[in-house]
Amino acid sequence: MNVAVPFPLDTFRIPADTFQLFVATGVINARFGTLLAAVHTIAVGLIGSAAIAGAIRFQPARLVRYFVTTGVLLAVPILGLRAGFSAFIDLSTDGRGLVYSMQPLASPPVDDRSVIAPSDVPPPSIPEPDQILSGIRARGRLRVGVEENAIPYAFRNDRRQLLGLDVEMAQQLVVDLDVTPAFVRFPSREPVAQVQARTVDIVMSGSRLTPLRAAAFAVSEPYLEETLAVVTLDEARRKFQSWEAIRQLGAVQLGVRNLPYYVHEIQTLLPEAQLSVIEETPELVDEAPKYEACVLAAERGSVLTLFHPRFSVVVPEGVTIKMPLVYPLAGNDPSWIRFVNTWVALKKRDGFIDRLYEQWILGKAAAHKQPRWSVIRNVLHWVD
Repeated sequence: MNVAVPFPLDTFRIPADTFQLFVATGVINARFGTLLAAVHTIAVGLIGSAAIAGAIRFQPARLVRYFVTTGVLLAVPILGLRAGFSAFIDLSTDGRGLVYSMQPLASPPVDDRSVIAPSDVPPPSIPEPDQILSGIRARGRLRVGVEENAIPYAFRNDRRQLLGLDVEMAQQLVVDLDVTPAFVRFPSREPVAQVQARTVDIVMSGSRLTPLRAAAFAVSEPYLEETLAVVTLDEARRKFQSWEAIRQLGAVQLGVRNLPYYVHEIQTLLPEAQLSVIEETPELVDEAPKYEACVLAAERGSVLTLFHPRFSVVVPEGVTIKMPLVYPLAGNDPSWIRFVNTWVALKKRDGFIDRLYEQWILGKAAAHKQPRWSVIRNVLHWVD
């Protein structure tokens, strides 16, 4: 049954995540199945014995009464459960609450009132291109650029607090620099302009490395890698299990992010595919999708599927495309670049980045282990 159930889920376009519900309830259903099997064995024995003794009589009235009673007994619990679930249980599948309830691992969230716009940066405080590090220390503040809604690297929760993997990295960076942070929020299409204008000292929002970006501004050494994947509707996920399978689809409509280097990589793998650039993530999950699938980082696509469970993330078999994440740096100050690269290397070595990856990407939130319930502790309160 575990092999067969995913097929009707795809046929009726039910999110594949509900298969986990089937597995969980299977433990309970198995108990009732055992009970039914025992009753069935007894019934077959009694009916067989009655047939041999010639004691079976067909009585249409009783048969009709039996079928009516059985139908009522089936309908009442089904309709009752449906009414109960609708009245007392939230049936929505929006995973925003799960994402926005995440808590930082090492530092408190940043109050949204502490986040400024680029226009709020005073021009006299903008350092010269070769004096970034000395400028940071002179003003005693590091200006960290964060792109809007770069989940899970930098985003605002339902309380308008700024948090995410790179927000925590930024909070640790200012500690090691012995300065205070100033977060500068800007639209996702403006990192090049903000870094070149030096209104921010560093951008920390999951920026992917490409040759054009490396030519436009200085970048740190990669601190993480994302894996290129395909986001598609649950029922269509098997069509995208491998790059060869996608090639067999011919002129398939795919949405891609505006990163020319990776667009070229995808077009090389899928020469007949029709690629369309997507500027904003919400375009991926329109009620009437323009594309059969979208090519996106698996780490970001996984968060998207929490918001929209009818979609799945598939990492195609065959070629694995990795996208390094870096920190764009303002200016061309060798000491600033050397400082950030050394700091990233140390954070890799001490496991801090790995812990943040498990927290924000893998969702392995740190949980305090509660002691087992006991009379001495919970009733008599003799110990804490």
